[in-house]
Amino acid sequence: MKLPSGKLRKVLFFVLVFFAVQAITEQKSSARDAGTSSFVSGVNLPNPQWKSEEFRKALLDEVAAAKVKFLRYPYQASSGEDFTPIIEFTIEAYRRGARALLIVFPQFGPSTRKRPAVHQTIARWDEFPLSEADEGKFRTHVADLFAKFDAAGVKLAGVEFDNELNWAQFNGDFNVPSDGKTLTLKDLKEDPEGQAVAQGYDKYIALLRILYDERNHASLNHDTPIVLGGLAQTTSEWPSPKEHADAVSISATLDYLRERGLDSLVDFYGVHSYAGVSGDVRGAMAQFKDAFSQCYSLSQPGHKPCWLTEWGLYAHGLVCPVDDRERAATARELMSQLAVFIRTGALNAQFYYDWRDPETYYGIYLCGALTETGKAILRDPRFDSLSETSREKF
Repeated sequence: MKLPSGKLRKVLFFVLVFFAVQAITEQKSSARDAGTSSFVSGVNLPNPQWKSEEFRKALLDEVAAAKVKFLRYPYQASSGEDFTPIIEFTIEAYRRGARALLIVFPQFGPSTRKRPAVHQTIARWDEFPLSEADEGKFRTHVADLFAKFDAAGVKLAGVEFDNELNWAQFNGDFNVPSDGKTLTLKDLKEDPEGQAVAQGYDKYIALLRILYDERNHASLNHDTPIVLGGLAQTTSEWPSPKEHADAVSISATLDYLRERGLDSLVDFYGVHSYAGVSGDVRGAMAQFKDAFSQCYSLSQPGHKPCWLTEWGLYAHGLVCPVDDRERAATARELMSQLAVFIRTGALNAQFYYDWRDPETYYGIYLCGALTETGKAILRDPRFDSLSETSREKF
């Protein structure tokens, strides 16, 4: 039967609305699926390139026994320009079933001077100014990296460019000592120190373009993810005047870099948050939510999911046998709650800091065994069943 024109228009209108709603729902569902279907979970191995060959072999034995599939560590020379130890370590890890997220650093010419260390501040190391990085040397460096791992048949988990470039400890463009303040986007454009840091951010984009180009020309690793160097999370308590070192907030750093083309050059935004060190789960999750919301939004075109490339929980003493019950309970709760961010697509990877560095109190492999905290962190949070009450907490 032929419908009157008015009714036909009404039917067509509702059909169009239905398909529009379906499209939006599928888009959001796809974002969630992207967060859950390819979640990366691993651990940090601080500076294996500077450890003995025996130590590196023991590390690989331990992580293989624990079935760790992803490792994060620096791609640096053991001495001078000798990258052989870290290359061989990465190849052997891959042979044993673990893929590397390599932290790749800017390169500097022989005449570039470091900002001196100031030991009475938290920024206690000497550091190169990011703004003075050598683009030609960097291109040679990353081209060689991809060529070597392509030739070895090693598929990397990712390349993270630089580490915590948004504060004084790792970026010589910051003044040290300083007031211990958090710089804003406005400061990057108007404040003298902020303008110096901004010059380094401009250089970062130039170097990213080189990394992006060399990655695209790789064979095996042509689609290896590029991750923005893990940004340190600023809070109301950090940085502070007592530390005499400044930082730029995650949001200001991202906004500045986005204005200069960041979104077309990276696949994920790396963030660092040590929200869980206090053991306060609710406070930690609020802090995680703040960090993730700064780098991801379903409503923002070109958004990138976060990779949480550093986070950690204090071990309560290192006397063997370790009493890990309290920390393990916190870890189980945090991992369960992180599933919320994974399912919404905000979080796509986590790398716990760290495995067993004797200089930290965060290790999960202690006294010759994987701790209960380690077991909790290495399980896959995607399969946790969250109640509505749990969801409503955040």
